[in-house]
Amino acid sequence: MSNVGETIKKSPFKTSFFMNKLNIKPSFFYKKMRNNSFTITEFKTIAPYLYENEQKKHEKEVINNLLRISKEEMNGNQTRDFALLLEEAKNLYDLQS
Repeated sequence: MSNVGETIKKSPFKTSFFMNKLNIKPSFFYKKMRNNSFTITEFKTIAPYLYENEQKKHEKEVINNLLRISKEEMNGNQTRDFALLLEEAKNLYDLQS
């Protein structure tokens, strides 16, 4: 995360795109770029645009891993409570309702 400012400059997106995504003022955004002081939440918001190929690869790996686990559980007649599974997934992917 130390090169985020440079990565933003080299990305095909304009800086205003990232400012809008983060909903912050230009002066504050440029300060964050200069100091590489984006929060984890901010970084999670802009990372898919900065590292698109890596993001797609990661998503594919996660999906394939989940499918493999699901197939193993189905073949082994292992079942889980759906409500518990849903809560685990929300916590894992930081998707609180």
